[in-house]
Amino acid sequence: MTMVKVVLALISLLSCQLIAAPNFMVKVRTFSQAIDERSPWAQKPITESQYVGVALSKNTVLISTQAVKDLRYIEVETLSSSKRYPAELSRVDYNAQLAIIKVNESLAAVEPVKLGQDLKLNSKAKILSLKQKKVVPINTSFRDIKVRGSLTASYNLPHYTFEVKRKGVGWSEPVVKEDLLVGLSIRKEKNQILALPVSVIRRFLKGKGELSSFGKLGLKYHKLHDRLLRQELGLKGEEYGVWLSDVTTLSPLYKKARPGDVLLSIEDYKLKSNGRVYDKRWGDIPLSGVVYRFPVGSKLKAKVFRSAKVVDIDFTMKVYDGSADMIPFYSDSQRHFTIYNGFVLQELSRNYLQSWGRSWLSRAPTTLMKRIAFENNPPADMPQKKVVILSKVLVDQSNKGYEGLKNLELYEINGKKVENIKQVYGLLKSPIIKDGRQYTKLNFGPIPREVILDHSKVDEANERIAKLYSVQAQHLWRTP
Repeated sequence: MTMVKVVLALISLLSCQLIAAPNFMVKVRTFSQAIDERSPWAQKPITESQYVGVALSKNTVLISTQAVKDLRYIEVETLSSSKRYPAELSRVDYNAQLAIIKVNESLAAVEPVKLGQDLKLNSKAKILSLKQKKVVPINTSFRDIKVRGSLTASYNLPHYTFEVKRKGVGWSEPVVKEDLLVGLSIRKEKNQILALPVSVIRRFLKGKGELSSFGKLGLKYHKLHDRLLRQELGLKGEEYGVWLSDVTTLSPLYKKARPGDVLLSIEDYKLKSNGRVYDKRWGDIPLSGVVYRFPVGSKLKAKVFRSAKVVDIDFTMKVYDGSADMIPFYSDSQRHFTIYNGFVLQELSRNYLQSWGRSWLSRAPTTLMKRIAFENNPPADMPQKKVVILSKVLVDQSNKGYEGLKNLELYEINGKKVENIKQVYGLLKSPIIKDGRQYTKLNFGPIPREVILDHSKVDEANERIAKLYSVQAQHLWRTP
């Protein structure tokens, strides 16, 4: 080892001084097996990962949803013993990005964590990481709030951001101040750790059952800076209100607020013309950063400016169910797809887009990303609408000439619009019959592409495809 490396090692050791292990920290070991999203009939190899858990009681542990995604087996180990305790998933909320696991035995060596309060800007805190079952505190300061969606749901939450250059962190480490839990790390992006504030954790812990306890406004709005436009709308103030462009069918304000309204406030949060609200701890943040504070089922009030007057709107916050999105997140091992003449037709999901890796937002196909960014809410006349795509073609003599097609949206089957994969099954039952032949016409986009396949020999093709690509029979579309 060179002298430079020795010096760097000493500096690293001094900056990460070990401390006594808090009795609420545990080590969590998971075994997960993800579906191969581009070959959804198959699974990837089992992977082993390690996380930090926070004890809520002698046999329940708080952890991030990333730890329990595609879970097959999980066990817990205290920091004072090498014994491993089998555990099981007790509750998960992908909107909150949090989960609770239940240990089969009582952990005598642990004590429940105590919760503190949300950090104020510029507050100092410690991120407690583990290194070979030794607690390594990372002293840091909270400088900024980022309102971000999660890896597992299209739901925005506020995240503390901490500048941390050390590798191997961002795996459910507790954030503490004066020995109280004030946050939980969710992930690391470059040199920043993102952590959920304790107010999000408290909201999650108040929830019960399988449904999420988090709601969503489901509004789309535009900034309203232009003075002339504000005067044209009849607004007298120069600062407040945003212009609503859409109130989605999933919104608790659906049929109450209208496109064209100027949204002035939600409860005590007054909207500025840039769509931000003032929070006493965090300053100016986007409206979506405080929505989690409105409990599901609570009666709320909004004010809008409509037809030159202020209108009060009463509404009830309801659960945000991501499975109702046009492009949902699948929280289980179920995928919706079928294979017809080697064409893998499946419903587009966040899981599929995330198969492009950590940089999926920039690496996934642009045409599909546009869908999730701008058209993720089902239209009012088609509440069950999903985006069906051709993910790839399993090469066979039945689809000769179409081998290179992939990541195309399926618009029509035999001239009829496609709404979801369930409808695809039905539409394929009615082929076009001409001159004694049966064939199926598929129309893809966004660049128009028409495909014609022989319907009469689909069962013969299935036998070849099942054998060559190891596809189970139930995943292959068959003639009735």
